[in-house]
Amino acid sequence: MTYQTVSKLYSFSVCVGVLLWIFLIIRLIWGLIKKNGTVKSTIKYLTNSLIFLFVYVVYFSFAIVVNGPQGEERVKWVRSYSIEWLIWAIGITTFLAFFNIIYGRRIEKMDNVSQVLILTMADLLIMCYGIFLGGRIALGD
Repeated sequence: MTYQTVSKLYSFSVCVGVLLWIFLIIRLIWGLIKKNGTVKSTIKYLTNSLIFLFVYVVYFSFAIVVNGPQGEERVKWVRSYSIEWLIWAIGITTFLAFFNIIYGRRIEKMDNVSQVLILTMADLLIMCYGIFLGGRIALGD
């Protein structure tokens, strides 16, 4: 991928994330006004959407490198830094999975595990995607 492609992909991702937050906030406000059952699930989805902040931090932690190592050293640096962020992503995903299980059982009164699995996989994929984009930007190719 070229630098321009990755940059456009990141811009598109930011737009999707912001649109998702706007949709969830409107859904939350609508649920509070109408007093229907969508408030509980919307709170869960808003909590899970905080991973977009993680992606933002990862992206800018890679992009902020101005005079980092060059050549093969830069590739090694990006790999090691990506692994560090991946460990953080797995930890955050684990925390969110436990949150989703507890929230689903205690507050939503649901025993459906498939929704937790889907949310957990989506969270991890989004965070890995952010790490990948940040690494590509740091490599500058």
